[in-house]
Amino acid sequence: MSVPKNLPPPIIFGLCVVGSYAMNNSFFDVGVMLISGIIGYIFMKLDFPASPIILALILGPMAESNLRRSLIMSGGSYSIFFTRPISAVLLILAVITFVTPLLRDLMKKKNPA
Repeated sequence: MSVPKNLPPPIIFGLCVVGSYAMNNSFFDVGVMLISGIIGYIFMKLDFPASPIILALILGPMAESNLRRSLIMSGGSYSIFFTRPISAVLLILAVITFVTPLLRDLMKKKNPA
């Protein structure tokens, strides 16, 4: 690997610009690529894990369409998410998942030993 370290970044950047433009022949896509790259760089510097973000980008549209579908089936009522046993269990697990780290931090502050 005798390639200088300053050579690959401009080549990769150029290929990213060409590839994003070639998708739809639109400079808007190049702008989206640049903004996404800047956000990714900021997240990397702030030590954000990449896997939850990638998972959200993949599963987000699927979750949104299924939410819309269930609201149509229930006539626009959100009660469908609380009255069904499976959805109630999943909501309880989600609340536990969000509350557990907060409670753990509170317990550490009370008992520093």
